[in-house]
This record gives sequence, C-alpha cells and structure tokens, in this order.
Amino acid sequence: MMTIGAIFDLGSVMIFDRDIRLMAWKQAVEELVLKDISGDDVEHYIKGKSAKDILEHFTGYPLSDEMTDQFSEERDRIYRFLIEKNNMELSPGLKDYLNYLIMLKAPLAITTTTGVENMSFCFEYFGLSKWFKWENCIIAPDIRRAAPVKEMYMAAAEKTGVEKEHIIFFSGTAAASEAAYSAGIGNIIGIFGDGCESELKNRPGIIMLTKNFETLRNDADLPG
Repeated sequence: MMTIGAIFDLGSVMIFDRDIRLMAWKQAVEELVLKDISGDDVEHYIKGKSAKDILEHFTGYPLSDEMTDQFSEERDRIYRFLIEKNNMELSPGLKDYLNYLIMLKAPLAITTTTGVENMSFCFEYFGLSKWFKWENCIIAPDIRRAAPVKEMYMAAAEKTGVEKEHIIFFSGTAAASEAAYSAGIGNIIGIFGDGCESELKNRPGIIMLTKNFETLRNDADLPG
C-alpha cells in the first residue's frame, strides 16, 4: 500500500468542542459588556467573523488590536478552564483510528485556528504526542481572523511529506473544507458529530460524511 498522509482539524473533529467554544465566547463577551447575552446571539454572530468584528458588534464601538488580543486571551483562558471542568475527551473512535494510521506509518498533522496557548494546552491535555509531532501542528497565520485559510493546509501537507492526492483531510466545517480544497487537497472526510452535517454536504472534495471515527477503520476509507 502506498504511503498516505492525514490532516486533522483540532476543533469539531479531534474534539467535539463546539458547545465549549460558544460558552467561552458567551462568558467572555458578557464580562466585557457587563450584561447577559443570549447563546443564540453569540452563535449567530461569531460564525465566520473575526474576533474584532464580533466584539465591535457587541460593544457598539471600535476596538484596537491590543484590546482584541486581550479579550482573546481571556476567552481562551475560559475555554481551557471549560475543557478541564467538563472532562472533555477526544472524539469517539479517534484514538483507535490514530493507532491504525500509526500502524500504517502514515505521517500526521493537525490544523487549527486557535492560538498557540490553546494548541499547546490541548496537545498536553489530550496526550497528542502519542501520535503527532508538535512541529506538525499548524496554527492559523492570523488568529484575529479566526478563519481557516488555504495556507494552513498547504503547510500541513508539506509537513506530512506526502503528495496531496494521497492525503486525507478530516474536516468539521464548511470553511475548513473549502480552504483545504483550495489548497489542493481533494480527499476530505466530513466529521459531523459536533453538529455541522448540513453545511458539510455537497462541498467540493468531500468524499464521505460520518458522525465520528468509529466507522473509519479500514483501507477502503483511505485515498489511493
């Protein structure tokens, strides 16, 4: 069997953390504006927008990059606290599937739009060094945008050392799928256990959809 590589998005793929992210945003915004914000409003306004745009919507006034960064640090601190408080685990079946890929000697990489502090925390908390090298964790070049960009996936593909046609990417969002596809990765498996099935359907590059990793343990699911 030819060498294959695999790239995993961290959020909504390796960990089903959508609710945790929303709670962290909600709590941090409420601390900033000193009033209650509905969870629906937070979910609606954070999707696809930068942290600066989100904060300016809720505060009603312009914010400097420094203020945005300070807020992001507090939001990420809350996120890490909630991960521990809720005893979060890797998504169902992921450990076994990673062991399977390691048995195949498949090079692996992680992509994320979170900051280096969150990535470092998750790397240690979830014991990811069992399967991944830290240098193969690719963090978005502009965290303020909070959106996946094709450069992330180009860098991750390069880290694997495998030709893109032999790389499989595990995506939990439409935005990540589109960015990876634009980077030349055409074998994308959509993971919808975090609640994003509808937005993953019929996206370019999606070769299959599955709720989690428990069904992905045979060669038929791999490219090539």
